[in-house]
Amino acid sequence: MILVAALVLIGATILLFKPFSAKETMNTSKYTAISTSEFKQLQQSNKPYIVYVARPTCKYCRTFSPKLTELVVENDMKIYYYNTDEAREEDSEAMNALLKTIDISSVPTLVKSDSKQKLTIFNASDKSKATAKKMVRKK
Repeated sequence: MILVAALVLIGATILLFKPFSAKETMNTSKYTAISTSEFKQLQQSNKPYIVYVARPTCKYCRTFSPKLTELVVENDMKIYYYNTDEAREEDSEAMNALLKTIDISSVPTLVKSDSKQKLTIFNASDKSKATAKKMVRKK
């Protein structure tokens, strides 16, 4: 009986703390993935852009991502995706420096730049699709 209880406890612990696969939890197929250096290049360009700064290990990002994907599909928009988990693995210092220059301290965040390089920062952790739509709409 004790052996069965121990096996059940071990099995439950494994299932409870099992690391999830980022691909299973956050669909980013409608976004264009960018690296830290590509994000910097976007900043230096005079082109308008929207970057979704997020990570698949963030529950708020996984909640907001489907709302953003709907907007992308409905409005035929191009959204860049900056995965902070991957960027941290690649070069944590460069990622932190980049995010500090645009005052991003949490994810999910949308960064919108117009052709005059004016930035609009939108922390999307608890916002609705309607609020996000106002932020990303084309002017």
